[in-house]
Parts: sequence; C-alpha cells; structure tokens
Amino acid sequence: MEVKPANDWFHIPLQVTAGLFCVYWYFHLPSPNKAVLAMATMVALMMLMDMKPLHKGIYFFLVIAFFVLENHAIDKERADAAASLSRLLKKSEML
Repeated sequence: MEVKPANDWFHIPLQVTAGLFCVYWYFHLPSPNKAVLAMATMVALMMLMDMKPLHKGIYFFLVIAFFVLENHAIDKERADAAASLSRLLKKSEML
C-alpha cells in the first residue's frame, strides 16, 4: 500500500507561520536560541506527515532562514556583550 503525501492543508499553514516568523525576526532580531526553538518545532511537526517535493523545498529554505537568523542573533548578542563590557571597563578606569 502506497502512502500518499499529506494534503496541503497541513503544510501550507505551518510554512506560512514559519515564514512570518522569519520576516518578523529579520527586522526584530530574537534573542539567541529562539530561532533554533522555532526551527526545531517546525521540523518536528513537518516530520509527522509525508510531503510533496514542493513542500520539501519550502521547508529547506525555511530551515536555512532560521539558521541565518540564529547566527545573526548570536553575533548581535556577542557584540552587545562586548560593548557592555567595554563601557564597564572604561567606567572603572575613570574611577
């Protein structure tokens, strides 16, 4: 018995939701690990159903988008921490 891919009703809302998170977080960068959490949730849900090649391609690009967002969030957090430490060191040198 051949397993048919799931109807689009399952994948399209999940993909649209993930895409909206990517767009929002592109302009409002999340704190580190939030993009990884969203990506892991999306991957866990998408694994529940079989899918068409089109949906596989869309999920691939969404995973890459979450990966890029997470890298930017980590870089921003590290830069903010370094700037904060630099300000503290300059303030302590002035005392």
